[in-house]
Formats: sequence, structure tokens, C-alpha cells
Amino acid sequence: MAVVFSITSGCGEPRPGALRDQWELSNAGLRIRGEIYDEGNLSHRLAVFDERRCHLLLRTAVGGEQWHDIVRAYFAPCDKDIRRHVRFVSGSVAYVFLQWWYMVTVDGGRTWTTWDVPAKIPRLAYANPTLIEEVVVAPDGTGTMTLNPAGTINHERARLRTTDFGRAWVAP
Repeated sequence: MAVVFSITSGCGEPRPGALRDQWELSNAGLRIRGEIYDEGNLSHRLAVFDERRCHLLLRTAVGGEQWHDIVRAYFAPCDKDIRRHVRFVSGSVAYVFLQWWYMVTVDGGRTWTTWDVPAKIPRLAYANPTLIEEVVVAPDGTGTMTLNPAGTINHERARLRTTDFGRAWVAP
């Protein structure tokens, strides 16, 4: 499953350009690779007046060396350390959180569940690039997601809870 987030400005679609950074994280059972690309559409880059926007591609290797896309996202700033948003719970459970979305696998990377916070709970939050501050998930599947007040409707910090590794979250 791939999720694509993009921002358009009327000057062409954003598209990946030169590879800026590539990294790989792993544990006993999972491998996740991140690739960050500069914006490749010069007219789009100039129209948004922000050269800090980049494209992110996350992939997972399932059963060997064949990589499968998890997510493609358009984000800013490019220098944000995405690696700190990739977490391993066990050999079969890992999650990624960035901006306003959360993704989790509980089967070693074969399938991923996406949880788009503002789409799931629009009464609480909206799409803000800094919406998800922190996520902590325990080996028993319980966890909390902390939302930045800058992205909540009432401008107060909120904490969501899960009991299934984040395949679903419950607002207070």
C-alpha cells in the first residue's frame, strides 16, 4: 500500500529530482530504507519559494532483497531527521510517523496500515506538518500518540491511545 501526499501550486506537479540522502534501518526481522530526493520540477520549486521541500520514499524488504514501497511523501524541511520517526517494536512489528500520518506493519513488512490523523478524527486535528510529536508503542500493542497543539482544533496537546500497535487509535 502506498500513500502519496503532495502539494501543488499551479506550476506543475512536484516530482523527485536528485537523490539527496539514503539510509537503511533494521532489526532482527525487518529492514526499512529511506530515500530523500530534491524537488525535480524547477517551476514548482520556484513557485512555492521553498527549496527545503523534498520527496521521501520509504521501502521495506520482505523475504530477501526485493524492496517494496511503503510510502511516498512530499515534505519539508529536507533536513529533518526522518530516521528518528522509524521505530521497531519486534521482529515483525515496526511503525513510521511523519507529519499527520502513521503507518504500521505487524507481519514483518508484508502489509502496512496507514492512519491519517485528520481524516480519522477531523473534530480534533487538521493536516499540519508538525501534527504528530511523538509515538510510543509497547511490545504488547498498547501505545500513545502525542499531537502538537499547533495542529489541533482547540490548540491543546492531545494524546491518542491504541491497543493494537496503532492499526486504530482512540481520541480521549
